Amino acid sequence: HKFWRVVNEAHLPRSWVIENIKFYSDKHAKVPLETKPAKAFASSSYLGYEPGSAFDNKSSTYWLPNGWYDRGAGEDFIGYEFDQPVAINSVRIIHQKGQGNVVSTKMYVEASDAYGGPYATKWIIENPKGISNKRFNNKSK
Repeated sequence: HKFWRVVNEAHLPRSWVIENIKFYSDKHAKVPLETKPAKAFASSSYLGYEPGSAFDNKSSTYWLPNGWYDRGAGEDFIGYEFDQPVAINSVRIIHQKGQGNVVSTKMYVEASDAYGGPYATKWIIENPKGISNKRFNNKSK
């Protein structure tokens, strides 16, 4: 699929803050798939915290959705449009450090062949301890 996104499926008391996302073809891949900030998209973004910031490989920039308030499950997503269809079976997500309540404990990895969808859930990320920097693998692959 060309369009991949990560959807927050956990209730968060403030917001969801992402420093970086890296997509990998499989759990053994050492190098992530190449991404460019201009190809990123999201459900919304707070001024100055655009979706491309999660794909610029900088630890000083972040993406966050519009509004610094209570977030419900399924409200927010961040994604990327690849130039051609790819398979993604591993994702490294780095949330903002030191901000435990902005770390999602459950996320869906979804894909589509068109920007507008429909999107299909490919696998589910469980992060019950709220680890802010972790690589998650598709357990069925």
